[in-house]
Amino acid sequence: MIFQIEPSCFYPLGKTLALLSMANVVLNGRHRIYVRCDAQIQYLDWRGRLPTELLEIWEKSLNLSMELEAREPARVTIMVCDAAAPDLQVETPIMNVDQADILSKKPFRIFVENDEADRDFLLTFSNAEQKKKIEELEEAQLIQFEHCGGITELPKKVAKFTNKTELNHLIAMAVFDSDAPQPGEASTQADCALKKCVNCGIAASRLSRRAIENYLLRSWLNTWVNKTTARRERSLELYNTFCNLNDAQRAHFHMKNGLKVDKEKIADGTIDLYDNLSGELQRKLETGFGSVGSEIYSLSWIQNSQPSEDQNGWNEVNGIVNSFLVLCR
Repeated sequence: MIFQIEPSCFYPLGKTLALLSMANVVLNGRHRIYVRCDAQIQYLDWRGRLPTELLEIWEKSLNLSMELEAREPARVTIMVCDAAAPDLQVETPIMNVDQADILSKKPFRIFVENDEADRDFLLTFSNAEQKKKIEELEEAQLIQFEHCGGITELPKKVAKFTNKTELNHLIAMAVFDSDAPQPGEASTQADCALKKCVNCGIAASRLSRRAIENYLLRSWLNTWVNKTTARRERSLELYNTFCNLNDAQRAHFHMKNGLKVDKEKIADGTIDLYDNLSGELQRKLETGFGSVGSEIYSLSWIQNSQPSEDQNGWNEVNGIVNSFLVLCR
């Protein structure tokens, strides 16, 4: 957001703390501030009364705002004036300094099904600059991954959050699985989650593949399978069979629990994705890898690996990362 500050905000001096608080948020990596009519006497008088160290902070935040806005324009403008009550229904919402200060410090929320696993997943598909930015915003408490406890609870949490205040839809996004057992067939729950996000006015990214586990590189799986003797003996045959599936099959295979999850629909022809596989191969795929996603994505070397062998997966998920970094600025 860019907070356009009107000259009336600089008189009386009692608003200085809130104004400098907003400037600090800019320096921490979110939002921009801009003084409209910076030649007005109210502003010049206020500026002239600031101690040197506070003036330096203020000027630095203004300069950084101009630099960031020139490179990456904010998508929302907020007019900040001495209004007694906010007007949030107009194209450019209007609020006073105290209200703007509160809004500027609210963390941008990313609603996910599981905060730790999904956060690790998104960091894995972030480049070094994006990862650094996310971690800095988290440390400053300006971005927050919101745990929802599953796809059915996510729309409820989104609705509760957006219903709190009229502008909360501007500081939120949702990322969730499609749970699609085959291409283009997202689950009913995933459809409901997407519709709720649209109705609540927040951005939403539903994965095209079944789940975050379906974006794991085969090289990562190979390392994970061979990490211990017990796991290698249990999972090597499954891994080898999985690697021989085609792209669509690997993108929609239930990585945690295997084909047994879809057994009935495969039997009655509702799911035809595996029709080219023999009964023996389908038997080998009946069980899955278990909690493979949360285990692999949590590894620091995975998060810093900059995956390249699956360009389609990288493009999709990195595009989601870029989207919420754009939305939160």
